[in-house]
Amino acid sequence: MIKHRILRKLRTATALMLSCALLFTAYPAQAKVAKSLSSVSLTSTELSKYNGSIKATINNTKNILTFSLKGCRQYANRALTCDCAMLDEKPVVVNSSGNASIQADLTRLKQSTIWVCRSDQAYQSDNLSMIYTGFFQLNISKKSGKYVFFSPAGKSEKTFRNTLNKKYSPKTKRTPYFAQNLKYASQIKATTKSIIKGCKSKEDKAKAIHDWLATNIQYNYAALSSHDGSNIQWNSADPDWVFKHKKAICSGFSRLARVMYTYAGIPCLNIVGTGHSITAGKDHTNPNHEWNALYLDGSWRIVDITWDCPNAYYGKNHPENIKGQAPRYSYYGITPFVLGMDHISLSVM
Repeated sequence: MIKHRILRKLRTATALMLSCALLFTAYPAQAKVAKSLSSVSLTSTELSKYNGSIKATINNTKNILTFSLKGCRQYANRALTCDCAMLDEKPVVVNSSGNASIQADLTRLKQSTIWVCRSDQAYQSDNLSMIYTGFFQLNISKKSGKYVFFSPAGKSEKTFRNTLNKKYSPKTKRTPYFAQNLKYASQIKATTKSIIKGCKSKEDKAKAIHDWLATNIQYNYAALSSHDGSNIQWNSADPDWVFKHKKAICSGFSRLARVMYTYAGIPCLNIVGTGHSITAGKDHTNPNHEWNALYLDGSWRIVDITWDCPNAYYGKNHPENIKGQAPRYSYYGITPFVLGMDHISLSVM
């Protein structure tokens, strides 16, 4: 099915992160199951004014999972579904106010991870074969006869966030190797200035840059399968190349973001780690993903633009190419508990 094929690509797409010569400051990762909850907010309370409210709740009396959106206009007219047994077999359409709710029967759950998806194509009542490229991951386990959400790396992500706030001053200027001697520095700076024009706060600027990158840059799936010696994988991580060609892998998103946020006067770091379903007991110390931390409202906030980008490039004239779709906010200002469901932070660049 299209849905499963796309989801499989999404889960493996971030499994490539280019190694670099820079020495990282490493922190140990924990894959142990952390705090469990019966209700969890999937929009950050840290930057929630941009997101609306997305909440997942478990009713253990009825063994029902409810996933609800309120005021999430960025998802208006999109369709929601999940990959376990929905009570209503058809996708649910988010209304113009950004409200919707879906439910699933947890007694039919066969695995510990549920992918809640939203379509990146407008819903059509006569065509339900939509492309599912947007998702939220929910980890669910059963303890003492009750279903709960759990965050495998939630505890270590909270520790990592505390470490950022203690050891990384936003006043310290840091220029990583990839941001030095940029060929298109003046163009990137001019574009950044245009993007943030009219923004009244750093939070507004941060969102504007996030939205521009997630809307205008396509995830370069073609780079993952390139073996022709063209250096397309390396190029897709280079801020200059990404800015010119509007295609990137995760490190390309995060590194161009670092350059643009710096030009906008917003302290930014690159976080290197793993981004996929986390299984307790397995080795998650091998990095395969890269995202950012922004200093806003007196604290470092996590932003993963790669996973908020719905746009994709598989090759010239490929039927599954997606371009110009509006961004998601699943990983914008994300809390440590929710981040720890599918990310483990390993080092800072």
